Amino acid sequence: MSVKVRDLKGDGNAWIVIYSGNKRRQRKVGDWDKARRLAKEIESEQLRIRTGLPEPLPLSRVLANHRDGYVTSLKQSTQALQCGQINNHLIPVLGEVDARDLSEAQVVAFIEQKLKKLSPSFVRGCVNVLNKSLRRLRRSNPDVPKLELDVAEIFVRAEDFRAEEIRSIDSWTFEDASRLLGIVRTKEPSYYPFFLTLLHTGCRRGEALGMKWSDVDFNRKRITIRRARVNSRTVLPKHRRRGDKPRTVVITPAMETALKGLGTFRYRKSGGWVFASKNGTPLEGTTVFRVWTRIREKLAEKNIRTLTMHSLRHTFATLSLEAGRSVKWVSQQLGHRDASLTLNTYAHALPDEEYDLSYLPEAGAGADRRSAGARHKLRSVENHVSA
Repeated sequence: MSVKVRDLKGDGNAWIVIYSGNKRRQRKVGDWDKARRLAKEIESEQLRIRTGLPEPLPLSRVLANHRDGYVTSLKQSTQALQCGQINNHLIPVLGEVDARDLSEAQVVAFIEQKLKKLSPSFVRGCVNVLNKSLRRLRRSNPDVPKLELDVAEIFVRAEDFRAEEIRSIDSWTFEDASRLLGIVRTKEPSYYPFFLTLLHTGCRRGEALGMKWSDVDFNRKRITIRRARVNSRTVLPKHRRRGDKPRTVVITPAMETALKGLGTFRYRKSGGWVFASKNGTPLEGTTVFRVWTRIREKLAEKNIRTLTMHSLRHTFATLSLEAGRSVKWVSQQLGHRDASLTLNTYAHALPDEEYDLSYLPEAGAGADRRSAGARHKLRSVENHVSA
């Protein structure tokens, strides 16, 4: 059997002609480059059939099936991220490799190449997408090997090399947070309830934007977090699945006053959006981000740290733990799936009592067995009474 590309009609259009014994089949293609490419594919396929070789399984096809299948079930922002990782990074570098022949050395080479220009977290995401697509492929094709990738050290070296300083959780002190709210109340009064809600509940920006009046219970002083608004779409809150129980956050007296002063409060019986534009549509994240940019300029003028909007959430958690709230309670308010995440993130806010061993028997003559926090509160009360 042979495959040829010919101009059978003399009109400049390419035809693929397949000769098999005494038989001939032909197909009009038109474009000569496309015809030559198809002819090579047909020859390769016929050679594979004759020799009994397995069907080619290029990673480009595997990744494309993963992109057009599983990835479409993810939320929009994750879809955009993973589609970009597949189309712009994985397929151009590894697309021609057969999935059965993929080696650890090739993946390591991909990682080292991408780390030269991209952040370690982004490259790690690319590797996670690759592993996920291979795991799904192995369900129907057990010939695909399972890669035992030990690339953690590569990412640690890359992160240490790129880092210019040690990262930490940024938050405002009680005094600076109070001054911040004063600036918002004066300069951006219409957005004061929104930023007050972020600071007093620890909600994420999208969760606050997704609040409806049907979620607000002034009698029980609670707000139920059922949804979030991200990239103009309504989605589930982060770390939550459809069958999970929605969490509730506490309404402070200042929040209640601010929320009841909103223009949308009059429509609360219809269950509309709490934070909405003048025409009733939900407030967009880009809008509040522009407002926050103006607020940061005012903070800089007052010599207050210009942190991110998400730092309002960090401030809530830090001040709550410093005030003696339990890690479990703070974790529930923040919506963390595991209290260990809260503990690891905000351990700096826990009271440092490693030298306070007064709770042990015979630790010292006249040792005070109360915790440092309890003694501090007692002194505050005593000073107040004596005054």
